[in-house]
Amino acid sequence: MGKSTTDIFIFNLQIICARLPHFQLIHFLESLLDGLMDVEPCCSSGASVVLNVLLKSHGGELYHQVNDILCKGIFKLAHMWTIISCSSLEMKTISYNF
Repeated sequence: MGKSTTDIFIFNLQIICARLPHFQLIHFLESLLDGLMDVEPCCSSGASVVLNVLLKSHGGELYHQVNDILCKGIFKLAHMWTIISCSSLEMKTISYNF
């Protein structure tokens, strides 16, 4: 039986994560956190899949950076929440003006 595209994608991600040097893990993770903020849903969804595979495969190696990773993730979420809140406020203001 043939493998689905998703299975092949996950398999390739596992290979990439296995080959990623330890000193590049945190930088790659930070880039993925930035990718979660992408305005394109497909891009942010892809970043979340890659982030999931990375954390599953190298979570133990990132043990000492958990606090930093969580702080950066929470900061990104707060920033995204601010953007969403401002956008909805702008939309309400626009709708009231018409």
